[in-house]
Amino acid sequence: MNQPLADILQSQRDTIINAFIREASQGNHPFYESMPQEERRERIGTIIAVFVQSLTEGAQLLADAMEEIVHLRVSEGARPDEIQQTLEYLRSALQDTLDATPNLDTTKLLAYNRAIEQNLHAASLATNRAFSEYFTRAQKDLIEREHVIQIQNRLISELSTPVLPVHNRILVMPLVGIIDSQRANQFLERMLLAIGDYQAETIIVDITGVPFVDTAVANHLVQAAHAAMLLGADCVLVGIRPEVAQSLVGLGVDISTMVTRSDLQAGIEYALRRQGLAVDRIDI
Repeated sequence: MNQPLADILQSQRDTIINAFIREASQGNHPFYESMPQEERRERIGTIIAVFVQSLTEGAQLLADAMEEIVHLRVSEGARPDEIQQTLEYLRSALQDTLDATPNLDTTKLLAYNRAIEQNLHAASLATNRAFSEYFTRAQKDLIEREHVIQIQNRLISELSTPVLPVHNRILVMPLVGIIDSQRANQFLERMLLAIGDYQAETIIVDITGVPFVDTAVANHLVQAAHAAMLLGADCVLVGIRPEVAQSLVGLGVDISTMVTRSDLQAGIEYALRRQGLAVDRIDI
């Protein structure tokens, strides 16, 4: 039914491309203006070729093509209105070409314009649907990525502040690296949760791997000890190296309320004695 229209448009392909480029230039379309001329003509020519083919094979062909164009153009940073504007340029270029075509009576011209509008309407609906599906999928992917990031952050937090049960109701928390405010808060949260989960009586905090302890870190450790005490647990600080001890003295930090031991072994022995247990050497 639309074969005569398709033949006219096919024969006027270059004219339509030039009219499209002219419309895009007047519309100040940055995407087409920034594109090399040869690539610009090729892309526009592809759209026109699909449109002409859709006149004889059905509007769905153009709709499917516009969905592919949406995915391509979005990846290039295009906005929805820019892609819809492409259809407006195509409409104007097609109408200008038909108006300039000789030997077309009013009846044929109206019928051809109606066929063009039907196909462009289907393409516009497909474009909006493709954008909606794209952004819905993008939003879903974003939510999933945020969920993965939250899981990763939790795992990193757990790995950076591990809790090691070494005996019934005795826990060890080794700290390694620089302790800033965020990590100190993570440490306190992990410690309190662990005390509740394991019904711990003693929690041993080993700072052997902490390069330096300033006033803020020391205060966090004191607060942790007080918080543990409120939960019925004893907090033991071990692994204070000489330079760290000297730094704490120089800063005037009072940790006298905390139980301290020289190293992890001494801390574990202290925790066992609190339970009426002891570590004995066994000769084998």
